[in-house]
Amino acid sequence: MSTALKQFTSDSLKALIELNGELVIEKLRSLGMLEITIDLDGTVVSTKGHPTWAFKGYNPIKRGANSYFPLTAHVAETGHFLAIWNRHGNVHDSNRALQLIKRIEKQLSLFSIRFRADSAFCAPAILNYLLQRQIPFAVKAPFWKLLALKAAAQQRHLWYSIDDTRSFFWLKKPVDSLEKEHYVFIFRKKIQEPRKPFQLDLFSPNNGFYEYSAVVTDTKQWEAKELLLFVSGRSGQENSFSELKDDFAFGYVPTHTYQANSAYFQLSQMAYNLSISLQHDMGLVKKQASNPKTTRLYRGWKWKTFRFLILNRAGRIG
Repeated sequence: MSTALKQFTSDSLKALIELNGELVIEKLRSLGMLEITIDLDGTVVSTKGHPTWAFKGYNPIKRGANSYFPLTAHVAETGHFLAIWNRHGNVHDSNRALQLIKRIEKQLSLFSIRFRADSAFCAPAILNYLLQRQIPFAVKAPFWKLLALKAAAQQRHLWYSIDDTRSFFWLKKPVDSLEKEHYVFIFRKKIQEPRKPFQLDLFSPNNGFYEYSAVVTDTKQWEAKELLLFVSGRSGQENSFSELKDDFAFGYVPTHTYQANSAYFQLSQMAYNLSISLQHDMGLVKKQASNPKTTRLYRGWKWKTFRFLILNRAGRIG
C-alpha cells in the first residue's frame, strides 16, 4: 500500500480531491438538498515517526508529537466531508480556509450555502469575503482579538432575556476591520454557583458570575436563541471526526512522505463518504426534523453497527 500511495503525483492527488467532492455533491443532489451548512474546522492527526511536513503544533491530546493538521469542510445536514485538505502540523487553524471557501462556493453554486466556524476562523480576510459575496455565516468571535467587544459587554446595562440563565444584546458594525455591514451578538450565561475568588482575565469579560461569548454574523434577522443553538451545533461534527478516525483509519499515518499521506487521507475520506451514501441507497437512513442545534437532517447507522449486522453476517453465511 505504501508503494502505491507514493505513486500519487500532485495532479493525481488534485484529481482525487475533486472526485471526493463530486461524489458528495452527487449524493446531495439526489437527496434534493437546497440549503447546505458547511462546518469549517481543523483536526489533528498525530504520528510517532518523522514523516515529511509533520511538525509539532497544536496537539491537545499528544503534546509535543509531530502531526498533520488537515482542514475539513463538513456537511452538517448529512455528515459527509465535502473536502479534507492536508496541511503541515504547525499552521494556524484558518490556514488556506479562504481558498477552500472559494472552492466550495464554485462547487455548490446550485445550492444555498452557509458557513459556521469557531473563533480561529474569525479573520478579516475570511469574513470580508463572505460579506462581499453575501454568503450567510455565523462565526464565534474571540474577545482577546476584538477588545472592543469586551468593553461593550462590561459596560452594557440592558440585556435581553433568552431564558432563566442566558441573555444577549447585539451590535451593528463593531469590528473596524470588516468593510461591510455586519452584526455581533454577545451572549452571557449566569453561573449557578458564583466562584469566589475568581481570577479575572485580561481579554475575557468572564467575572465569576457570568460567562460570555460572541458571534459575528451577516444579519440581525436571527432569533438570539436560534443563533446560539446554531453555533453550538458545530459540535455535531465531532461524531463524524470520531467515526472517520476510528472506523476508517484516518488517524493513521502510513508513509514517510507528505504526498502519499495526503492521498491516504483522501482514500479514507472517500470510504467514509461512500459508507454514508451506501446507507442512503439501502434505505437505512432516516430523515428527521431539523432544528438549529443539530442541523442534521439524516441519521444512519454507526459503521460499527453496519459492519456487524451487514458485512460480518454475509461473511458468516459465505
